[in-house]
Amino acid sequence: MKLSILATVSVLALAAATPAFAQNNTSNINQSGSTNNGAVTQSGSGSASTLTQNGSSNVATIGQSGSDQKSLVNQQASGAAATITQSGEDNDSEVQQSADADVTVVQSGSNTLGGYSPDGFPNNRSTVTQSAAGARAGVNQNGTLNRSTISQAADADADVSQTGTFNNSTIDQQAGAGGAIADVIQGGDYGDNRSAIVQSGSSEARVSQRNVDAPPPASAYPGNESDINQSGDDNLADVNQTGDDNRSLIVQSGDNNDAFVVQNGTNNRSSVTQSSAGAVADVLQDGSGNQSDITQQDDAGGVAGVEQTGNNNTSAITQNSLGSQAQVNQSGNGNASTLTQGRNNGNAFQTNSQEALIDQSGDDNVSIATQTGSSGDLNLDQSGDRNRSEITQTGFDNSAGDSDGGTIGVDQSGDDNRAFITQSGQLASARVNQSGNDNLATINQSVNNNPNPAGGPDPVVTSATIQQIGDANVSTITQYESAPQSSSERLMSATSIQSGSGNSSLINQTNSLTGTFAFSGNSVNVSQGGDDNDSIVSQDGVSNTASVTQSGDGNNSVVNQLGSNNQATVSQVSAGNASNVTQSGNNNIANVSQGM
Repeated sequence: MKLSILATVSVLALAAATPAFAQNNTSNINQSGSTNNGAVTQSGSGSASTLTQNGSSNVATIGQSGSDQKSLVNQQASGAAATITQSGEDNDSEVQQSADADVTVVQSGSNTLGGYSPDGFPNNRSTVTQSAAGARAGVNQNGTLNRSTISQAADADADVSQTGTFNNSTIDQQAGAGGAIADVIQGGDYGDNRSAIVQSGSSEARVSQRNVDAPPPASAYPGNESDINQSGDDNLADVNQTGDDNRSLIVQSGDNNDAFVVQNGTNNRSSVTQSSAGAVADVLQDGSGNQSDITQQDDAGGVAGVEQTGNNNTSAITQNSLGSQAQVNQSGNGNASTLTQGRNNGNAFQTNSQEALIDQSGDDNVSIATQTGSSGDLNLDQSGDRNRSEITQTGFDNSAGDSDGGTIGVDQSGDDNRAFITQSGQLASARVNQSGNDNLATINQSVNNNPNPAGGPDPVVTSATIQQIGDANVSTITQYESAPQSSSERLMSATSIQSGSGNSSLINQTNSLTGTFAFSGNSVNVSQGGDDNDSIVSQDGVSNTASVTQSGDGNNSVVNQLGSNNQATVSQVSAGNASNVTQSGNNNIANVSQGM
């Protein structure tokens, strides 16, 4: 083994004229060959060290204490190892390795000159550049205003640990099939820590940021920030942030991507974008004022789940792939959820079998969900006051809840809730359950598609059910055929169930078929229990059936039927009720029963 140590050079003449800490030492080591060992130790300020090694299995060790120190290590062979330790302020370390090598950088110190401004004077800086597979870089920084930059051009590992405030970590990995791994940990009582990771290839990235909710100085900047950008196959990004005003952005492009973000605190924001097949995104936020955005596109058929606990949370999920699944859980006040699944109907790449479940518990929640495609299933559960739900489905065989009542499309508990369901296409079903007072439920269904492709008689093309328990509730169901067909049955079913007083039910069915094969077969069932309820049924078609049952005093029923072979049955129990039945056409039947 060759051992080469260049002793530090001191300029004694300057020592007398400058403070004791201003050493201004300079060290240069150049080693050629294998199994060399270079070691430098410097103390004071303004010192500089340069160590160059050419050959395999070389070791470089640099230790510097003081301020304004500079260190450069250049190793050009495999099996090399470099260790740099700097303590003090405003130090700079740079390592360049062109083969499979290891580097460890430890920096500690706080910059008092720059104050607490992250845009002020930087403190310690570490730069690592590695250009071969199998390399490893480890950076440990403790203090304020530290900067770490790692560039790896092949399959390599990078570990960064920063403790303190206003620290910044940047990792750029251009890996291949073997994969690269990046791990960043940042922690402190307060501060403006930032982590940015860029990966290309089969990579894995993990970031953990801790910002303890402690009283910071008046000039402190809140919040941690994490940025991850991955491109390639089989990627994984994991971000964990604790503290106030955290931000996380993950962008993934490739196959089999996974993204997990956990944020605990207030004013957190998370954005995940995935493009490819098999992507999974899972975001959990605990606190108030949180926001989460998940976008899965280009057939990134994954599962996106968002769980938020706290106040003023917002969640947005966009999926346009086959078999997409989404689940949103929000607990607290003032939450809002927006969900978009599928592609436009008629698109050559139209998506199928979307599923979504939205669960909101609290007050003033808003949910807006849209599904486009075939065989979609969307369900929403809201518990609290003044909640609002909007569901829009376009395509074939979509459902908002099960027609048999096993699953509720929109389930709301509380007062002054609003539920709106709009469906366009065949084989649509919708169900709304509301428990409370002053609630409003509206279902609009339009049939504008061609006959069902399965052959034989068409089944019920639309079904709608609204059940309300409480007083002063309003139920509205509208079913119509926007483009009349001459060779297909259009079987529509509507059911309104209300329990309480002062409720109102309105059902309107329009089914104007033409030609000889004209059996619309629409059916309406209205059940109202209580006093002073109103029911209005309007049917336009052939072979329609309307059944209205009212139990209580002062109820009013109106049935209007236009067409042939229609049947209306009205049953009113108790006193002071009113019934009005109007039928226009042939072979119609009307039965009205009133009394105790």
